[in-house]
Amino acid sequence: MRFDVSAASEMEPKDFDLLQPGAYQFEVIDAVAQVAQSGNDMITLTLTVWDKSGKTFRVWDRLVATPKALFRVKNFCEAGGLLEKYTAGTLLPENCQGVSGNVQIKIDPATDKYKAKNVVVYYITNEEPAKAEKKLSAPPADDFEDSDIPF
Repeated sequence: MRFDVSAASEMEPKDFDLLQPGAYQFEVIDAVAQVAQSGNDMITLTLTVWDKSGKTFRVWDRLVATPKALFRVKNFCEAGGLLEKYTAGTLLPENCQGVSGNVQIKIDPATDKYKAKNVVVYYITNEEPAKAEKKLSAPPADDFEDSDIPF
């Protein structure tokens, strides 16, 4: 591969755009089996996430096989239609490839070592949007005439 190093050396690293906190559509484009620094098995997910205008963003998540983190694995499996794999304890990276749905995203602030980044708060299951819809829907209309209003 040939490239001009002089042009690259003059450019400053650019901060990446971040999604604002909220719910977005996602698709898993890569899933890799890895071992966490703690020695636990995990699956690292690379998500494509779309904002409201259709712009794509990359967000990474880790599903770690520890008792304290299994809630996250179960949440992903429920949202992605993989609950049978979770229940059987047989979730593999290839099962995660292509999974799509909705995800709640937030921004982790920058630290001394890392820039600010988007992270997954939770995967939205089929029940959650219905609950949210009920909370946001208008109450049933009462039968009243606006002529009774004194102003």
